[in-house]
Amino acid sequence: MALDIILKLKDSETFVKLMQQLSPMLQSHALASVWFLKWVTEQVNVLQQVLLCSNVPEVREVFANLLCTTFAVVVRNEEPYLSAQEEFIDFECEQ
Repeated sequence: MALDIILKLKDSETFVKLMQQLSPMLQSHALASVWFLKWVTEQVNVLQQVLLCSNVPEVREVFANLLCTTFAVVVRNEEPYLSAQEEFIDFECEQ
């Protein structure tokens, strides 16, 4: 998504605006944040092209902020599962 937008538009200002609009949407939808992180990990060149190779600081900053936002949303929503105590039932029969 990010790579396609930045390569096709060649307009960093539009990319920055789109990422800024996407951020509040991801903040309010945990599953969307999970999807976004999965998508980023599946795309081979997105992180390299946007964060390392872009010569526009605003593009790098807004994309990094979007990643931070999605990580925060995912971690915040997984806390109950990660901190929950495991319960085991003993099925052994006493003799």
